[in-house]
Amino acid sequence: MLGRADVVYEFGSIRIDLSKRTISRNGENGPCSSRAFDALLLLVQRRGEVVTKGELLTTLWPDTHVEEANVPVVISAVRRAVGDDGRKQEYIQTVSKYGYRFVGEVKEIRLEEPGAPPTPSPAVIDVVARSVTQRYARVAILTVCITAALAISFFVYWPRNGSSRTLPVISSASGDPKAGNAEIWVEKGRYAWNLQTKDGFLRSIEYYRKAIGEDAGSAAAYAGLAESYVTLPSYSARNNDEDRGRARTAAIKAVALDNNLAEAHIALGMVSMIDDRSFAAGEREFRRAIELDPRSPLAQGELALCLVAVGRSEEAVSHARQAGALDPLSIRAAADLGIVLYYSHRYTEAQREFEEALKLDPYSYRAHVNLGKTYLALGRIADARRVLKQASVLSNHDPLAEGLMAEARAKGGDIEGAQFILKGLEQRARTSYVAPVSFAFAYADGKI
Repeated sequence: MLGRADVVYEFGSIRIDLSKRTISRNGENGPCSSRAFDALLLLVQRRGEVVTKGELLTTLWPDTHVEEANVPVVISAVRRAVGDDGRKQEYIQTVSKYGYRFVGEVKEIRLEEPGAPPTPSPAVIDVVARSVTQRYARVAILTVCITAALAISFFVYWPRNGSSRTLPVISSASGDPKAGNAEIWVEKGRYAWNLQTKDGFLRSIEYYRKAIGEDAGSAAAYAGLAESYVTLPSYSARNNDEDRGRARTAAIKAVALDNNLAEAHIALGMVSMIDDRSFAAGEREFRRAIELDPRSPLAQGELALCLVAVGRSEEAVSHARQAGALDPLSIRAAADLGIVLYYSHRYTEAQREFEEALKLDPYSYRAHVNLGKTYLALGRIADARRVLKQASVLSNHDPLAEGLMAEARAKGGDIEGAQFILKGLEQRARTSYVAPVSFAFAYADGKI
């Protein structure tokens, strides 16, 4: 067990009781796996510091080799337990590529229990306290030498499907294990979507579909599915009427399932803005999402992109800055602000924001490719070529980055190099989808 058992931590409406190993919200205990409890405890005890993924792996699986991909799943369960999520990050912030940081204000309360018996070994307490019911926890600890074997046999590793090594099921607040599994797939989908790469979007679709397979009533899964489908063409993944139809159907389904879910209205707004080019409808949906969740950086960021598209630059910049303030560690929010500034023709400011975004995530394709565009607008051709080359490598030679590279070469006088890239794009377009804007960039200088 991490820390003393006679301590209670409180933040917001959350209370963590170490002696009972429970997490309560508004006075009611909620479901939480042992690893999620330990992860939250470690973050709270190290509040304000970045806890690396490696530290979490070592703490949660001390004697077992597991993949790093298991850490976000546990953090997702922690966020559910405290009423947080990967977008709000009110308590637990994601530090890209490194780990997580607890940012809430915590009150630490020492419990006084005069005459309490000596504490048995931490390892034994951990096993017993995780397994026995709250009613019998103290008795089990006091008589650990007598009851440990029975507790382990009947409560801790009781076989499921014939295996004594099965991990606890992370269930939803409703107590339905399938709904709990759906929430995990939704969190994985959001994680993949936030990578902002072609592969990330395709993977997020896979995860959201698995979530729907577990819980056909998951509005969040349908919202995420719509966002993934509607964003794919921007990354030259594919562009067809079938995918557009899937995006629209999923967004409408999300709103029908839960009209009070901000993510559902964000998804419908994105479909209206990107596919329908109905910026008024998009703005309406994004503002509705903000009403439902004023702390949603994604809603603020999408509204900013919608407003700048119709020339309302000052409003757009204001909302983009609000998105960044709500989630200072979000690479998407940082890049959105740069994009809004770029299309407001404030190139020097845009350059600064993209460079700051790359400090958050040096591997962000979205920040690289937009910084390259900004350097081109500023006439910094050598810098543009350098950054766009990195963008192309990061995205496995995405056509958008290649088109911009062709423009940079042409502007720098390398017409032959620009023509070579253009020929490659034309060949790719014969067998796979290449966004028309890629060719527009290639021809932008008018020299090829």
